Amino acid sequence: MDEMIPQLVAAVLVVGALTAYVVYRAGHRDRAHVHRGNFLTGEGEWAEALEAYQEALEINPDSFDAHMGAAEACDRLEQWDQAVAACEAAAAVASDDKFQHISAWEKVGNICDRAGRFEEALAACEKILEIWPEHLSANLGVARFNSQLGRHDAARAHYEHLVQAHGLTLELCYGLGEVYRQLNRPDDSAEAYRSALAIQHERHDPAGHRGHTLMVLGDMYAQFARYDSAFEAYAEAHTCSEDWSAPYCGMGDALGELGRHDEAIAAYRTALKIDDQWEDAWRGLGQTYARLDRTDDALEAFGKAIEINPDFAAAHLGIGQLHTAMGHADKATDALETAIRLDPDGPIAAEARQALDTSARPPSTADE
Repeated sequence: MDEMIPQLVAAVLVVGALTAYVVYRAGHRDRAHVHRGNFLTGEGEWAEALEAYQEALEINPDSFDAHMGAAEACDRLEQWDQAVAACEAAAAVASDDKFQHISAWEKVGNICDRAGRFEEALAACEKILEIWPEHLSANLGVARFNSQLGRHDAARAHYEHLVQAHGLTLELCYGLGEVYRQLNRPDDSAEAYRSALAIQHERHDPAGHRGHTLMVLGDMYAQFARYDSAFEAYAEAHTCSEDWSAPYCGMGDALGELGRHDEAIAAYRTALKIDDQWEDAWRGLGQTYARLDRTDDALEAFGKAIEINPDFAAAHLGIGQLHTAMGHADKATDALETAIRLDPDGPIAAEARQALDTSARPPSTADE
């Protein structure tokens, strides 16, 4: 029996070595599929990449990298449910390293954000905060997704807490500006956007970035019918880039609301000199001509907008309103119904329905 002990030990060692080798090869085969998936992902071949990651998972169901790779491929293929499931599987097999868990939930948040699934995106951010309460991006996500879900007070409170904890950052300024806008606090919104401009100035950000902030500020003022302030913001945005048509279009809108129609027309015409395919400038030009009772010019301008973008609801609305005023019931109905179809739940549809009711109502007579 003693003579057999060395043979038994040798056999055990051989079996152990073979087992280790098989495990080693299996691990490398799983990694080979992951590497192939990563290469195909870099080439933009998402379906093929997904197949490679799935082959890796058949070999090693606990491969964190394969689950995350599959999530990325499904995300790119807009297979949202499968993408989220892959991230959740990655989180389930993640090591004790908290950063693996965080990266999986970050991916869930990004996927759900793109898919418009804001409740799930919010829940993913909250998962991250359970792991790392100071995680800035997740905190910003909680505030932003609350705002997306219409919980503006909750978003405001979270943004203000972050300002106290981290000081003002550009992203916090934008977030506060939008949430104050939603809460009908234009002065606070303007202060937030002005703080963003100050940060951009201090950082020497490109002029175009500052121009974008000024356009957002102008849009906010216009929403609250502060057209003088809106005009000033758009005019300042124009100084950031003279070859940018959007500020001229904004100036035209503000000038039109202020009754300065000739100046509005000049602003729209300048926008169109820069970009004659800017449908919103044609829309603004049409509205201004309509205010001046220049019906033919207005119809032509709205028609140009529709040539550029056949799904431009505001231009169809403008044509419908003009035909309503002229008593052209059939043409009015066609244009207004198109506007409603293109913007069924928005303000354009509300105006179109009101005009449609007017066009369908029989004209009054002197005897009535």
